[in-house]
Amino acid sequence: MIFSKAPLFTLLAFAMLLSACGPAASSPGPSPTASESDPIQRLCLQGVQRALDLEIARYEGWLKNADKTQRAMYWRALDYLQRERKRYWGMPPNAFHLDEAWHYIPGVEIGIYGRAPLPPPKPLTLDDAWIRDPLPAMLYMPDQSRSGPFYLVVAVPEGMDLTPGTRYRLKIQPVMPRSYPFPSYYVCVLEAKAKPSPQSTP
Repeated sequence: MIFSKAPLFTLLAFAMLLSACGPAASSPGPSPTASESDPIQRLCLQGVQRALDLEIARYEGWLKNADKTQRAMYWRALDYLQRERKRYWGMPPNAFHLDEAWHYIPGVEIGIYGRAPLPPPKPLTLDDAWIRDPLPAMLYMPDQSRSGPFYLVVAVPEGMDLTPGTRYRLKIQPVMPRSYPFPSYYVCVLEAKAKPSPQSTP
């Protein structure tokens, strides 16, 4: 053979040269981050975190004027909410599911809260809605019933600016029930399109 008399190191060098000239192995690119791969999960997780903060503040306020029976229920609710807050604030967005917090606080009944079956947490389109205050803010709609449902906005996508008094066509995602005698929910806004300006808000 032509290589029979070649020194061993020459053969090894030749083999290494052939290997180096071959196609390079493709290296995997960086894995997408949770914020890139799960924008809705990230937004709705933020919504749940803010909703829990608001619920905790409400129950702490109610405790100040509660009777003995109410105090026991409110303390149970606060204990549960504090544990949930710790869990959700430590949760990565890609581990969050949209129906994760879609349930009543165990052992709490306020009007229909804790009693009536919850509707599925599906995205909803509101053709004409507006806020009156900076976020977090309640949504208002023409001819809205006094018995609900009510929607309180707790999160919007980065770069979105909902202007109080401006009417919008909104796509919202309910994320958590709100303690209230009538149907009331914390929601995130997924899409917003401003309505023509001649419309005025009450």
